[in-house]
Amino acid sequence: MASDTTRYTNKVFMTGALPLLKTIANDVPELKKKFEGVNAVYQVSAMANAQDKEAIHFIIEDGEWTVKLGEYLGQQKIDAEMRLKRERVQKQRQVVRKSIMLKI
Repeated sequence: MASDTTRYTNKVFMTGALPLLKTIANDVPELKKKFEGVNAVYQVSAMANAQDKEAIHFIIEDGEWTVKLGEYLGQQKIDAEMRLKRERVQKQRQVVRKSIMLKI
């Protein structure tokens, strides 16, 4: 079972950092233009422990982004998925912890 620290760090990353991709894609004119007319599903996931997957997915319909927490279970195929490995997730947790500690 994942420790509380692991679960909370995953939540901060999945709910705080990754949803900013939508804002960046909408606010940067060059990116916004690249997504015009795009229909896609993108997902980022990480294993919280051996059984539980933490995920966030983005549904893009005609260039408009929607952010959804949790694993994508829809009918459309996932166009791109980044699966974070445990080692990589641990490194991200360290960065998030350091960042939080610097602000306190």
